[in-house]
Amino acid sequence: MLNMIWDGRAKTNFFGGIVMQEFDAERGELMGEPRNIFEGTYLAVQKGHRCSRKMVTIISSLQKAALNATMQ
Repeated sequence: MLNMIWDGRAKTNFFGGIVMQEFDAERGELMGEPRNIFEGTYLAVQKGHRCSRKMVTIISSLQKAALNATMQ
């Protein structure tokens, strides 16, 4: 599950990052701790296509790690 964090404090750009957390579809609940996978850029703005590419890279890495763990 991905979620964007908003930082509503004064004098911020309001973007606090993107967090990822595992979702158990059978139980219908989030599992484990959320991990901040993207903190933003110095431009204070983030475009969707850049996030998508980063997410694909992260998810692919996690899938490979999970596959390796099950094969051991």
